Amino acid sequence: MPIPSLTLTIKDPGLGLVELAASTPLVIGVCSAGTVNALVSIRSPTDAVTQFGQGPAVEDACRILSETGGPVLMSRVNGSVVGTNSAVVQVGGGPVVTLAGAPFDSYDGKIEIVAGGALGVGKFKYALDAHGLAGLAPTFSADTTIPTGGTFVIPNTNITVTFAAGTYVLATTYTWTSTEPYYSVVDLDTLFDIVRLLPNQWRLIHLAGKPPTAASAATMAAGLATELSTEQGLFRYARGFIDAGRDTTTNALTSFAAFSDLRTLVAYGDVARVTLKPFAGWGTPRRSVLAEFSARAALSQISTHLGRVASGSLPGVLHITHDEFQNQILDAARFSTLRTWPGRPGFYITRARLMSALGSDFKYTHNGFVMDVACETVVNALQEFANKSFRTVPGTGTIDPLDAEDVKAAVLRQLRAQLTEPINQEGKRGHVSSLNFTVDLNNNLLTTGQINTEVAIQPLGYGEFFTVQIGFALTTGA
Repeated sequence: MPIPSLTLTIKDPGLGLVELAASTPLVIGVCSAGTVNALVSIRSPTDAVTQFGQGPAVEDACRILSETGGPVLMSRVNGSVVGTNSAVVQVGGGPVVTLAGAPFDSYDGKIEIVAGGALGVGKFKYALDAHGLAGLAPTFSADTTIPTGGTFVIPNTNITVTFAAGTYVLATTYTWTSTEPYYSVVDLDTLFDIVRLLPNQWRLIHLAGKPPTAASAATMAAGLATELSTEQGLFRYARGFIDAGRDTTTNALTSFAAFSDLRTLVAYGDVARVTLKPFAGWGTPRRSVLAEFSARAALSQISTHLGRVASGSLPGVLHITHDEFQNQILDAARFSTLRTWPGRPGFYITRARLMSALGSDFKYTHNGFVMDVACETVVNALQEFANKSFRTVPGTGTIDPLDAEDVKAAVLRQLRAQLTEPINQEGKRGHVSSLNFTVDLNNNLLTTGQINTEVAIQPLGYGEFFTVQIGFALTTGA
């Protein structure tokens, strides 16, 4: 006969919580490989290159992976806007060099003759990041003999260089710029018509690549806004990030003046950064700033201001082409930019702005992400009550207060688990200051079949401006 004892069983689950689907970023863009309009989960830069080859989407996915560690969802979109190469500018003597092929990405190309001589004798080296920003030296390849046949395919670029017959001259250089391929609104619509049917969830949609102009970027942003609205109608909540286009600040301001959408972020500028997938000639290329926003957003908690200085400078960024601290022109127009802080090394996000209308509660991405989680949580919680029976009050047909309290308790339990209980970036509890969920006790449930509810959320406050009075004094107080 056993001796007296006590048995304790831990019940799990006991709260009845519904976990939200994984919220990985969705990177959409042009790639040199992979199935068009398919959705693939990527967990490493090597995986991205293996699955999708080269191109803006691959470069940006690798940048995001460097912050989050993965996974990232990727989808190759049809690139109906073909990449182009500029004319080659020759400095020095000798024969001409020409280019052919639609480039996979944007390149600042440079070929330098390192040993004079004819085809099959002379030698050259090349770089694809010869932008010269911040005085950065190009990342040159190893010295290569000029082919006897005169043609050389630059690996990973789809660019063929043709060296004309003749004697090449030492130190002569040949430079050009390659513009990356892009896509149309129709291409984007086609992709979403397919991936929208898949069960995957994402909180951030990143449109990789740089539109040719600010005007074309505004057109694409409008298309993205339509897709995000459609997603919301299907109870899928996401914010979309897009580049402002390869254009001047003046043209960007003009092109986006009439654009407004509370789900879309438009980023302006370029960075020179260390690539996460280096190859010969490709070390510190010029890239869109867009991936910096997506990488920081994917890394951060939903309530974190992406311009939070304590989160640190943007890793790998060596130069920015637009510093909002030095030229404060775009932030007020709702563009998202990068900046410097006096006395601090590195580069930071100014604000992660959404292109919302004046007076909107959704000026910044963190408020948008918090609301998206709130919406997902309420939808998941209330679906549990769909078509359930409820007692009604005699004479009015309204929901019985006790049953209403059951609904309130269940939804609040899940909202608190997602928004007030987690520890935020500052080590304090809560992604919001407070929240409440109420059930309307006045609607006639018996005749309408409808239960009216309301969610009220008080967001966190963010210290963007500080005033200081400083001076010498006879006493400093307690």
